[in-house]
Amino acid sequence: MLLRTFTHHFREQNWFAVGLDVLVAVIGIFLGLQVTDWNQTRQQ
Repeated sequence: MLLRTFTHHFREQNWFAVGLDVLVAVIGIFLGLQVTDWNQTRQQ
């Protein structure tokens, strides 16, 4: 779904929306890594 909206915004050259899509993806990856790190620390 995210890839579909990203390509749609990219084709329309809606650069604000493209930047927002990339930002949401980066924040999601960052949060996933933080949760994984927190879980590993908690298990030790």
